[in-house]
Amino acid sequence: MKKAVFFDFYNTLVRFDPPREELHAWALAQAGINVSPQALRRALPAADEFYHREALRQPPAQRGPEELKAFYAQYEARVLNGLGIEISPDLAYQVLSQVRARGWKLRLYPDVLPTLEQLQDRRLKLGVISNVDRDIRPYCEELGLDSQFSFLITSAGLGVGKPDPAIFVEALKRAGVHPFEAVHVGDTYSADVLGARGAGILGVLIDREDSYPEYQDCPRLKDLSQIVNLL
Repeated sequence: MKKAVFFDFYNTLVRFDPPREELHAWALAQAGINVSPQALRRALPAADEFYHREALRQPPAQRGPEELKAFYAQYEARVLNGLGIEISPDLAYQVLSQVRARGWKLRLYPDVLPTLEQLQDRRLKLGVISNVDRDIRPYCEELGLDSQFSFLITSAGLGVGKPDPAIFVEALKRAGVHPFEAVHVGDTYSADVLGARGAGILGVLIDREDSYPEYQDCPRLKDLSQIVNLL
C-alpha cells in the first residue's frame, strides 16, 4: 500500500509561460538558427541535467562574471549539441541572454490541484523533490501550493540532487515511510525515474505530450490524475 507521493517541480507541477522550447526557438531564430520547438523540447532535459550537476558542484552565485558567462554558454550549447548543432560560446551566451531577457511566468498545469486534492483525501504524505538552485517556497505560495505539501526538498538546500539516491532517502525520512510505500513522479527519465528506482521507490514518468514512448520499463502518465490509479 502506498503512503506517500513525491513530485518533481518544474515541468511536472508547473510549466513555463511561454514554454521554454518556444522561447529558445524564438531566440535561436534571431541568431539565424531555425530549430523547431518540438526538437528543443526533447533536447532541453539533458542540458538541464548538466546545469543542475554543475550548479551543485559550484552554485552560480559563487561564480565570477566570466565564469558565470561560460557556464551559461555551456548550458545553451548543450541544448543544441543534443540536436547535432555546433555553436560558438559567444553565440550560445547571446541566445540564452535573449531567452532570459524576454522572461516567463510559472503556471500550474490544470491537472495539478485536482490531483493533489484527491491524494490528500486519501491522507497520503505529499512532498516535492526538485533539482533547483534556489528556494521554491515563494513560487509555491504564489501558485497556491504552499498548503499542499508536507515538505519541499531542493538540491540547493540539501547539497545533493537527483538522480543521487540521497535526496530520495531524505524524502522518505521526512515522510516517515519505507521505499516500497512511496511513488515519485517527474518528467525526466534519468533524474526522476532512475533516481527514484535507485532508492527503491517506484519512479513514474509524466509525459503529457507523449514525447517518450521508448520508455516502457516504468509507468508513463499523460495526465497527472492518472497517478491515483497506481496507488
